[in-house]
Amino acid sequence: MKTIKCEVCNEEVLLDGSFTCTCHNCGANYNTFGQRLANTSQWGYETGELITDIYNDQEDW
Repeated sequence: MKTIKCEVCNEEVLLDGSFTCTCHNCGANYNTFGQRLANTSQWGYETGELITDIYNDQEDW
């Protein structure tokens, strides 16, 4: 596993292979490669997805 410094608060973030790796200090999200992700409130905006779409259609994953 790899760690990076959070771009927001400089705390260490563990990149553990999860879909999202979250800074436990400030809540910033990163992908498994250490790239900062948009705030979760913006997820699905471009595609029109809703959180219920993600949870109700898991068999397509």
